Amino acid sequence: MIKKILINAAIFLGCTIVFLIVFFPYAKVLEYYANIAAAKAHISLSIGSTEAGAFGADLSDIKIGDFAADSLELRYSPFSVLTRSISAKLDSEIATGEASHKGGEVSIKTMLELDKIPQIAESGLGGEVILNLAMKDWKGTGTIAAPKLTIPSDFGPVTFNNITGNLAIEKQMITVSSLTSEGTAKINLNGNIRINQVNANRSVIALAGTVSVAGMNKRITITGQVMNPKITVN
Repeated sequence: MIKKILINAAIFLGCTIVFLIVFFPYAKVLEYYANIAAAKAHISLSIGSTEAGAFGADLSDIKIGDFAADSLELRYSPFSVLTRSISAKLDSEIATGEASHKGGEVSIKTMLELDKIPQIAESGLGGEVILNLAMKDWKGTGTIAAPKLTIPSDFGPVTFNNITGNLAIEKQMITVSSLTSEGTAKINLNGNIRINQVNANRSVIALAGTVSVAGMNKRITITGQVMNPKITVN
């Protein structure tokens, strides 16, 4: 008799769990907590549509502040709360990338199209920038690369090839070191980026170094907000 009761209880519990997994309103819950997170960060958030289930979610027509994305794919499982693992893939006009979180460790790989960011394009910067980051508790390391990067100067736009550099992350500060290029036009930059956690667009960049073009050695500084940098070559 007891065995039969236990079997029936197990079947009932199993059916309940399956029902919750299949019919749980993942989309509504996801949007609810996304809006709470946006409110705490003091940023506006709008999501065109959300399709979510037990193992992932697809969001489209997303706008976070001034940033717009075509789609965001989230991949997780019903056990993600325990394993603390989730992955994401972003696709937008100005940035594409992938990120994963597992056991407190975060890895990010993204590519930024500087030519498609109006404020940055107006400053004369152009090209693709690739970032690779690995962090835990807001501490970590990374690399930055740009196959081609165009920088304005008093003697016209200068294109640098195969730029690479190192990144060190410490809470709100990203230290940039050994940012150098290959080829006849050379650049060497060091400095930092102070992250504004309330509004990332207001993060402040401060890089300084040298450029060498056509036998001329010049000093270069890149300062101001990351979305509206001031570039000086003299």
